[in-house]
Amino acid sequence: MVPVDGGGRFQMGCVSGVRCLFNEPVHEVVIKRPFAMSVYEITRGEFRRFVEHTNYVTDAERPDIKWPIGKKPIPQVLRDRLGRSKRSCLGWSTGDMQAHPEDPRPEQIRLWTWRQPGLVQTDQRPVVCISWADAMEYVKWLGAETGRPYRLPSEAEWEYVARAFPLPPEEYEGSPSWCDRDSLEPSPINFLGRQLIGGTRPNAFGLCHIGSGVSEWTGDCWNRTFRGAPLDGSAWTAGRCEGRVLRDIIIVRGPPLHEIRGRGLIHTTRNHVGIRIAASPID
Repeated sequence: MVPVDGGGRFQMGCVSGVRCLFNEPVHEVVIKRPFAMSVYEITRGEFRRFVEHTNYVTDAERPDIKWPIGKKPIPQVLRDRLGRSKRSCLGWSTGDMQAHPEDPRPEQIRLWTWRQPGLVQTDQRPVVCISWADAMEYVKWLGAETGRPYRLPSEAEWEYVARAFPLPPEEYEGSPSWCDRDSLEPSPINFLGRQLIGGTRPNAFGLCHIGSGVSEWTGDCWNRTFRGAPLDGSAWTAGRCEGRVLRDIIIVRGPPLHEIRGRGLIHTTRNHVGIRIAASPID
């Protein structure tokens, strides 16, 4: 965890004028309270310790419609049903994307879990196939274990730290390393047909791959625009709260990734979705 002082202000939203979808109007946010953010996304090893301590079963491991995990491509008609399912982790496998890097066919989508996410993965890589509900259970457990007020970051906090010296668009296809952990093995980025972007250096806040890693849950309810959004850096707790905000949408081609936002239902996830955590100061 790295500390982030309060008092910072920034322009939030589609400042670049590129891909202005769900991220307008641009508005000034002042981060009222200090907080801390994890340097990396939560790894599979860290999530595994949570599961081993609690015997927790993730949403993706309790599918509404039974299907052999990762074994067969899902037919289009069934894929559409699963897409509306409360519990599923849809995605492409490494092999599927290598065979069709530019045009993965819908029938290649499969079901995965955090244990079998469809890519070659170690415990040092970001955990994926984690729903918003799973993420909330993780931070609740971690807070109880450590006595620290862990939580998911607000969307404004996430964008504030992601905007710290972001790479210009021409540098978004860079080093294949995961911050300072050099590795060429498949990851949730390059198995989707992309380089792991962001370079080897942390940003100005000391965070790695924020704005260039796996998609990350935030604590905010979903709203299609920023009209009425909090201006103090807090999470937006009004709106369509059956959906929550995802940031760093890696399946969207093209920058600026630190501005792109999307929505996911609280029990639904994909094999490019993970978590990064925050903590509030204790008053």
